[in-house]
Amino acid sequence: MIDEKRIFYYCPKCGSKMEKKIIADRERDYCPKCGYINYVNPYPAVAGIGIYKGKILLIQRGIEPAKGSWAPVSGFVEYEEDPEIALLREMEEEAGVKHAKVLKCLGAWTDWTPTYGNVITMVYLVELENNKVKAGDDASNVDFFSLDEVPEMRFKCFKNAFDILKKEREKWNL
Repeated sequence: MIDEKRIFYYCPKCGSKMEKKIIADRERDYCPKCGYINYVNPYPAVAGIGIYKGKILLIQRGIEPAKGSWAPVSGFVEYEEDPEIALLREMEEEAGVKHAKVLKCLGAWTDWTPTYGNVITMVYLVELENNKVKAGDDASNVDFFSLDEVPEMRFKCFKNAFDILKKEREKWNL
């Protein structure tokens, strides 16, 4: 399990001993020698609800957190990577999707997981060019579901996105 606060005992910039200090209304690790502040930020992630001819692509998670549950394709945004590029990369890695178009960002939400700590996930609606998919990378299975058949989602970000889709189902022919 990760250390949620990612505490530094020594400064990663100059090697001096870190101290605790209230900065911007929070206690943070602070280097009194060089001024480095350890801001503990959430990990950025993306998720894609793929749609093809009125059906929704989901993967069965092959790893924790929530191993075995069904979810949209998702993954972390790499350093200096655009979120939409990260999403398309994850779609290919996890579901074999080679041709897709990002239609809309449905929103961004924060979830806490025991595996990664605090994660902020941007969830997108993605139009798939075809239904040629295969489980890869972090997925143990892939399948298409009607909106009414979508299993219960384990993360708040996915629940919220599907609530939006249910309200907009006619717009997207779901």
